[in-house]
Parts: sequence; structure tokens; C-alpha cells
Amino acid sequence: MIRKLLFTCVFALLSFGMAWAQKIQVTGRVTDSTGEGVPGATIQVRGTTNGVSADFDGNYSIKVADKNAILIISSIGYASQEVAVGNKTVINITLSEDTQQLNEVVVVGYSERKKQVITSAVATITDVKGLTPSTSIDNMLQGKATGVDATALNGKPGQTATVKIRGAVSLNVTGGDKSQPLYVIDGVFLSEEDLNAINPNDIESMVVLKDAASAAIYGSRGANGVIVVTTKGGKKNTDASISFSTRLGFAKKVKDDFDMMNAAQLIQYEEELAAIRGNEAPYTPEERKAMIAMDHDWKDDILKTAQ
Repeated sequence: MIRKLLFTCVFALLSFGMAWAQKIQVTGRVTDSTGEGVPGATIQVRGTTNGVSADFDGNYSIKVADKNAILIISSIGYASQEVAVGNKTVINITLSEDTQQLNEVVVVGYSERKKQVITSAVATITDVKGLTPSTSIDNMLQGKATGVDATALNGKPGQTATVKIRGAVSLNVTGGDKSQPLYVIDGVFLSEEDLNAINPNDIESMVVLKDAASAAIYGSRGANGVIVVTTKGGKKNTDASISFSTRLGFAKKVKDDFDMMNAAQLIQYEEELAAIRGNEAPYTPEERKAMIAMDHDWKDDILKTAQ
């Protein structure tokens, strides 16, 4: 009797464990605002690599570990959604269009066109905050756009960079200002020497026009490419936005591989040099004492850590 009771308990525990380990099958359909299925929509369990794609009609089926799982449903051109599984086994999702993504425009010449219809070589930089901090726009382009070679000339404050678009393919690639692209700031032509007049924090986006198809409207002035800069401005039906950012840096001279003489060492050197040449001592004892008393390291006063 006891053996039979133990066998029953073990069987019950095994059955409970198998039921607990069994995954939950979730099915459903992903549609748009019109009720049409969204083919290829991605359904993924948050925090895992478990994911599937919807079929041509938007239907999907996925297994999750437990009811605490959260599904992330996304598709190109639509705003993604997150849904908790809970006790549901059928989850239908309606995705709304991501208007910001669909209506992304590129400034070409004096007009704007949707990014989808642009077939020419155009590089758009919208994440200006993520660019390398600099006082000059051209220095910020380093490594941020394909086909654009931006080289900082030196560390002089406010120094502009040498920018070449398409490299050796540019028409006037002899060097100097002739090889620089054309800069257009909010529709106004600007020389590269005046780029420091633009506050990088005021820039909303930068568009690099790299081929003749996109830069043709500027004529021969755009032969070496065009960089169109759009600054920030007020937007209709949006709340006011105020941002503040600050940076603090330090500069220090590289340590010399030699030591400077002090006053006593310099006087001793001059006296030894005069003795070798057979000349009289350059200083009297009183002068020597007075000069040593005025000894001062001017280098420590001039070359301090710059803030």
C-alpha cells in the first residue's frame, strides 16, 4: 500500500514538472491600420533571441517560455509595439505607420525630396549630438560619411579641416582651397574660413551631396561636392524645447627632453666661455650676486595647464 502511494506521488510530481516546462504557443496576426496583413513583420521575445517572422498574410506562431514573456512586434515603416503574453494564446496586433521614418527628407539644392526617391549619392547626418566635439563643422565630419575625407590640419583653435569628397576623383584636387566643397548654410553660400561662425549645437542635420546628379543645381561651384547644413528652428504645433550642454577640457605642453639653466648656471657657463676665449670675466662679483638674486623660472608662469 505504501509503495503504491509513493508511486502515485512520484507520477504526480513528474506530470506537474512536464506541464511546467512546456512552452506556451502564441499565435496571431499582424495588420496595419487598414486591416491588411503586414508580411515579414518581426515578432521577438524581449531579452532573448527567440523570434519569428509573419507570413505573407501577417500570420505568425511563436513559443514562449512562460506567461511573463513580452513580445516585441516591429516592421519597417511601422512603429514597434510591446505586448505582454499573460494568459493569452492568441494575440492580434495592429501596427501604426511611423510617419517620421516614412517622411524623412533630404535637402537637395534649394528644395527637399523624400529620401525614398533619391537615387544619387547622398549622405545624411542627423545625429549631430553624437559627432566629435569641435568648433568647426568640417572637423565634425571625420569618419561620419562615406566618400568624405576630412583631415584636421593642426590643433590650432578654430582651425578648419581639409575636406575632399570623392577623393582623387574631384576635379580640382590640387590642394588648398580649390579642392574644398561648397558649403550651403540654410540656403546661403559660406566660405570654409567662416565655418567657425556657426555654432555646432545649432545644427539639426548635414547632407553631403557627392555626385553630379545631386550637386548639378549649384553649377561649377559644386564640382567638388556640396555640404548642405540645416540649422535648428521652431516647429509648428510642437512644444518649446530647451537644451543645455557644456564641456570642459584641459591642455598641457608636452614635457621637454632637456632642462633649462637657472641664473647661476647661465652665469657660470658665460664665465667659463669667457675664460676659454681669454676674455675678462663678464660680471663683477656684485653683478653676479644681484643677477642670481633675480633668478626666476618664467616658463612656469607662461606654460601653465590651460583650461
